[in-house]
Amino acid sequence: MLLVNLYKVHLKKRYTQSEVVKATKLSPVTVNKIFNSTPHDFKFSTIEKLAKFIGCNALDLIIEVPSERTF
Repeated sequence: MLLVNLYKVHLKKRYTQSEVVKATKLSPVTVNKIFNSTPHDFKFSTIEKLAKFIGCNALDLIIEVPSERTF
C-alpha cells in the first residue's frame, strides 16, 4: 500500500493545514487525511500539488507500507 507521508517534510517546514489548503486549493478534508496519514485513494494531481507547494519531488512524499491483505 502506498501512503502520502508529510511527516518528515512537516517537521522541517512546519506548515499548518490551513496554509496547505490555501496554497494548494485542496479541500480541508483531503489535507486533513494527508496530515493524519489516513489511507485514502489520492489522485496523482493531489500529490503533485503538494510537492509543488513544498518544493520537492512527488516521489519524496510517497512511502510504501506492507499491506495486510495478500492477493
